[in-house]
Amino acid sequence: TQYSGNLHLDRWNAEITDCYFEGGKTAKYGANLSYGVANTMNVTNTILEGGVSAGAGGNFYAANAKAATFTDCKILGGSGTSGGNLYVNNGAVTIKGGEVSHGAASVSGGNIHANTAGGVTLQKNAAGENPKILRGTAAENGGNLYASDTVTVTDACFALGSAASGEDLYGRRRLPV
Repeated sequence: TQYSGNLHLDRWNAEITDCYFEGGKTAKYGANLSYGVANTMNVTNTILEGGVSAGAGGNFYAANAKAATFTDCKILGGSGTSGGNLYVNNGAVTIKGGEVSHGAASVSGGNIHANTAGGVTLQKNAAGENPKILRGTAAENGGNLYASDTVTVTDACFALGSAASGEDLYGRRRLPV
């Protein structure tokens, strides 16, 4: 399939809570969950794991979406060309607490690739826990996070990323960390 092997939402608002998406495969975008041309998506206490995309966003892909928020989620072990775990294209994504780890990208953004004017925001959850962005690998740029535009990091833990340039963070513009 072109979009998610597990769940693709287009032009919908969505609330996803206490779910588990595993092992989706896709020829292009977001193997476990993809989201496009929509208003809002809130994902809480959900696991996205082991998605494999021949394109962008191994576990999650968002395009032209107003806002997606992940609260206390685990996004683990995805792979794709860019954004091994999560790829955002022209939308806004907020990650509150939780973990994004062990993503692999053959180009950029092992865990997260943000190609967006909407931006990525990383912040504490209600319990005061930082999101953990860990052990991402990318062949070129941004082992844990690649950003072509705005990334706001108020609280986050980045560690053990691997890439030719920017082991943990790589930005085409100045990153306000």
